Amino acid sequence: MTSILIAALIFLDLGLMVAVYTLSRRRETHLELVAELTEERRLLADLRNTVQEELEAAQAKARSTLDKAVKLATEAEQEVKSGAHTIAKEMEQVVSDLTERFADPLKELSRKQTYLESMLRRVEDQKTSLQNLLARGEKICRLLDSRVPLEDVIAEIEDKKYADARLLLARGRSPAAVATELGMSETEVRLVAGLTGSVATA
Repeated sequence: MTSILIAALIFLDLGLMVAVYTLSRRRETHLELVAELTEERRLLADLRNTVQEELEAAQAKARSTLDKAVKLATEAEQEVKSGAHTIAKEMEQVVSDLTERFADPLKELSRKQTYLESMLRRVEDQKTSLQNLLARGEKICRLLDSRVPLEDVIAEIEDKKYADARLLLARGRSPAAVATELGMSETEVRLVAGLTGSVATA
């Protein structure tokens, strides 16, 4: 019995060493991804500022052009009372020119803004996923800490298993499929399903 226990402990130590090594490699990859995401977020912020500046410049230019057009119309109306028709045609031409001049830039700015918002949402989603992965990695590291009692480690693993079972059941997986995937008995899974249903009903 002692030999079996010693062999089991040795096997567990080897497994822990492999898990720690794998986790350290993943953590390095996660840190690199964090750096890349930070740089991408900085570039997106610069792009957003550039787009904002271009939009403000375009708006200022449009206001200036419109002011000039209004001034021109006022002066023309004062000088030539009988030229209302001509002035109207000139104003229509000015408006047409303004529309043609700023239609494409405004469309481009709108497209850039939409793209920027999409990229920011993507960065936030990746940041959330990365934070979840890091939290899970820290939890695994804590479980692999030799200072944590074995009973606490087993209890933590069991809690995680039952939480995963509840999640899979909530997604519509059958108890048999959940039991196979998590290495639990179907009776345990059905018990978890019953408890989950009772809590939801309450």
